[in-house]
Amino acid sequence: MGKTKKKLSTHEKLAKDRLRKKQKYAEIKSDSEKYRLLKEAERKKYILRKENKKILSITEMTDRQKREQRRKWRNNSRKYLNKLKDKRKLESVLLENSPPSSETEEILNTERDIDSTERDPLMDIEKNSDTSLNTDKIPNMKQDTSSMLRKLRYRSSKVISDLQAEINKLKKEKNSLTVQLYQVQRRQKIKKSIEDTIEKKVDQVIKDIKMDKIENVRKNLLFSETVNRGVFEKYKSLPKMQKRTFAKDIVDESRLKKMQYSTVKELKENLSDNEVLIHVDFSENYLLKYNEEIQSFHFGGSRQQISLHTGVLYYRDSQTKEITCKSFCTVSENIRHDALTIWAHLEL
Repeated sequence: MGKTKKKLSTHEKLAKDRLRKKQKYAEIKSDSEKYRLLKEAERKKYILRKENKKILSITEMTDRQKREQRRKWRNNSRKYLNKLKDKRKLESVLLENSPPSSETEEILNTERDIDSTERDPLMDIEKNSDTSLNTDKIPNMKQDTSSMLRKLRYRSSKVISDLQAEINKLKKEKNSLTVQLYQVQRRQKIKKSIEDTIEKKVDQVIKDIKMDKIENVRKNLLFSETVNRGVFEKYKSLPKMQKRTFAKDIVDESRLKKMQYSTVKELKENLSDNEVLIHVDFSENYLLKYNEEIQSFHFGGSRQQISLHTGVLYYRDSQTKEITCKSFCTVSENIRHDALTIWAHLEL
């Protein structure tokens, strides 16, 4: 049974085709007559394409085509120069890493390392006139350099990857340091503005205070403003969960309630005839209901809500001179509970 041919992939077919064309071109080039005929055919083909305007000179192109062509020229020139540069680097690396294989090569390497200023001019004459050098001792330079090249490429790629990782690490460190620097500068700026604001507030308050008490009042005000600002900044920097317990840690809730109660009581007792005390708050939103509802709406429907703004009005009766109160409530379809909504309810 004959051997089955291995099915080649597209990449292998293209590589095989390129190799075949390269070998054919080398065969033609070795024969001067065939090479001359090939060049003539290529020249005729080029002239025919130029006559059919398939190949244009730079002067016949449009502005867009000129830009594209010049861009191609620049890229090709850059690629060619980089290729030459890589070739020189590779040759230098090979020369440095490959040990001399004979005495003749050692002599050649020694001569190459001698500086041109220190070279004896007679050496060149002697080297040119010396025809007794036996070239048979020079080893065949057609060594298998593919393995050496692979090793060099592997080492170079490894060094490049390590350096790239180091660069990425340094970039991350730079970014983190930049962020830290920005935060420090921002804190310093805020601190400076806070200090300026506190100073202005204190100076505004102590304008009408007597001279002998200004210093003590100033110290107390500065201390209280600094503490207040510090507490506020601390509250702003806390995460959301800790903000809920922050007020309880700073202020005693029972003491705060007592203070609020005593303040309201004192205001009510000292009301004048032309003053009123209003105590307002929103109650829970009222859900509208129908007299008869279907089951799906009764248990799962999104009901319409209305806000109830309740309040108590305290005032002094002009006849009895006693504190009397009057309750009121306003209804609205707007379910916002902010300061602007409170003022709108009070105007009603």
